[in-house]
Amino acid sequence: MRWLRLSPGRRLMADISWASLSVPRCIITARLHLPRALAAREACADRPPWPAIFAKAFGLLARERPVLRQMHVSLPWPSLVEVNSAAACILVERQHEGEAMLTGARIRDPGGESLAAIGARLAQSKTAADDRTTRRMLRFARLPWPLRRLALRLAMATALPLHRYAGSFVISALGGQGALILDTVSLMPVFLSFGPIGGDGAVDAVISFDHRVMDGAAAAAALRGMEALIETVLADEMAGGLA
Repeated sequence: MRWLRLSPGRRLMADISWASLSVPRCIITARLHLPRALAAREACADRPPWPAIFAKAFGLLARERPVLRQMHVSLPWPSLVEVNSAAACILVERQHEGEAMLTGARIRDPGGESLAAIGARLAQSKTAADDRTTRRMLRFARLPWPLRRLALRLAMATALPLHRYAGSFVISALGGQGALILDTVSLMPVFLSFGPIGGDGAVDAVISFDHRVMDGAAAAAALRGMEALIETVLADEMAGGLA
């Protein structure tokens, strides 16, 4: 047996796992049917990543449904804050000092971005030598342990720093590896994931949500609303070619 020092990426996940224990989460799954979007994506010369498609769908839906833009705060007293747009944090894996680590691509308003722009941002987060979000995360990971924990407590208590530097919802998916994330740790009120996309466009989707912010009916309706948007608005965007 040997002792291994935690890498910056492992320290971050340990801190996030600790902080997420204070979030009362519920999980809902649903099977979505996306045959038209699948066909339109297959016809694209430069196919947009599925996380980009899901992120834009949620961003568009959140414009119509304020509950999807709300975050819980405990200071100065327990209440909800509603942000102007749902900011996405799309998790991607990249290499740092020979080890895989998770970083997040923050999209300020995915509903207002093209799929091509979101896809380009994801590619940058994975490969850019000097990605701003990754640099910020590594700088945070190097802070002393007590300061990291205090900063996370304050960010969750007031919500706005969390929204500004991370987002209001998270997307992480292992569908490309044939797996589905059923449970997770997250600081944000909504965590979205999905499994492999079937040849008929069927996909199992998961929404994990902060029960202080919304109830199960709203979360289930969000999945169905995303399904409708992906099959119409986003399928049309892909069918028309990605600019």
